[in-house]
Amino acid sequence: MLCFGLLASGVRLVRHKSVTSWSNRVGKWRPRTLTVSCMSEVELESGSNQSVYACSNCGADLPLSKSRCDACGMEFKNESANYVNRVAPPSNSRGLQRFGFGPIRQEMFRSSLVSFLYERGWRDAFQRYGFPGPEAEFQMLLDFCEENGQLNSIAADVSCGSGFMARLMQKSGKFSRVIVSDFSESMLDETVARFQKESKLDPADRDIVRADIAKLPFKSSSVNVIHNGAAIHTYPRAQDGLREMHRILADGGVLFGTTMDKRLVGFSLPSSNPGFRFFSNRELFYLLKGAGFRDPVVENLNKCLVFKAIK
Repeated sequence: MLCFGLLASGVRLVRHKSVTSWSNRVGKWRPRTLTVSCMSEVELESGSNQSVYACSNCGADLPLSKSRCDACGMEFKNESANYVNRVAPPSNSRGLQRFGFGPIRQEMFRSSLVSFLYERGWRDAFQRYGFPGPEAEFQMLLDFCEENGQLNSIAADVSCGSGFMARLMQKSGKFSRVIVSDFSESMLDETVARFQKESKLDPADRDIVRADIAKLPFKSSSVNVIHNGAAIHTYPRAQDGLREMHRILADGGVLFGTTMDKRLVGFSLPSSNPGFRFFSNRELFYLLKGAGFRDPVVENLNKCLVFKAIK
């Protein structure tokens, strides 16, 4: 009965091999992998902070070289030399820092211990639940970008964790600029430390920014590609994060991400629950649609969800 109702509403349940997808692309089989050819020759501006960054409090232009917004007077204090802070103080923030602390699912990743362990076993354990692994996930991201003409463009790893995907993005040379952002100060410190070990990667080709997912410090339509790996189940309000990612993507830009499947626990937790919020395939599909994305696809890989969408 569920399938008949969904088909009547224009949503098609697509099954191919071991992957089940929700999609509103009717009657098309999609290949599991694509061969990446040469990069696009379209030259996009890179390295221009003025063209990408905005005040997270009022939305006015605010390049990374400035810490105070001329439009609203908001001062962003950089407490670390490793990255640029663009999270407003708790008393002024209109995002998830409004009350100083978020739910446990957010705050635990600000722990130095969790950040230290993230690439020392924590993230590897995700593969037991069907997550594709760093290299395979990166290839899936490249395939999706190539399919939609978004290579050689500005890419952001939003909620980067320890930055393993951001490093692969910069190493590949497939993007004109890589923006690396997370809310966790300790995760960003870990990200910087790991980037510093990659001596061949030019720091001038990336920005590392502390950002609130509910109020991202980027101009609207300023980014072409967003990767969001194993993150939205940790957000205080997933729908706010998805709306913000939709806002900052340029028309035709792509979102690629992974998250936990609710089948991991057998039921969906309420958004007010302080622990992780897991989603069903169908729930995440409609969250993406509600955020404004077109042609969202959510695939089940064991107990992991892989989602792709276009603005």
